[in-house]
Amino acid sequence: MRYRIVMLIVLAAMSGLPAGTADAVPLQPRGIPDLTEVQNKQIESLRSGTETAVLQLRSDIGIKSAELKKMMVADQPDRHAIYRTMDDIAELGNRIRRLRVDTHLDIRSLLTPEQRIVFDQRVFRRMNREKRQRTGQRPVHGRITGPDVSARGHADDAETGRPFRDSSRTDE
Repeated sequence: MRYRIVMLIVLAAMSGLPAGTADAVPLQPRGIPDLTEVQNKQIESLRSGTETAVLQLRSDIGIKSAELKKMMVADQPDRHAIYRTMDDIAELGNRIRRLRVDTHLDIRSLLTPEQRIVFDQRVFRRMNREKRQRTGQRPVHGRITGPDVSARGHADDAETGRPFRDSSRTDE
């Protein structure tokens, strides 16, 4: 419990806000056209509630991760306890993902069909950007490159670094 309180204070200090004012900052849903004041307040309420719950779950993940590290370096590590702790961490992560999906769907249900189109476009753009960041891909002149794709968009031979050519093809 003490660790959680300390984490909350540290997070408030890192955000540059005085402690206890996190709910005073309005969460603006950027880019959604023609939001009514009622929609804005409902969205703000949903997001702030979710972020509070996510903060708590992340704190729990941090505690479990510290316990896991301690178990891993023990003189006689208990394999089953390590597995249980790993499962607990995975379950906490799943709870965070479920909370975010629930919030997303709740916000989407508050929007008009025109607003949903804009909202969905933003979500898919963000998902694609996150996917590229995870895989190390970056756009180059409209093409996607990655660790095994050259700037021309061709697969490279891992040993020579030259464009891959299939030696079994005889039409060249």
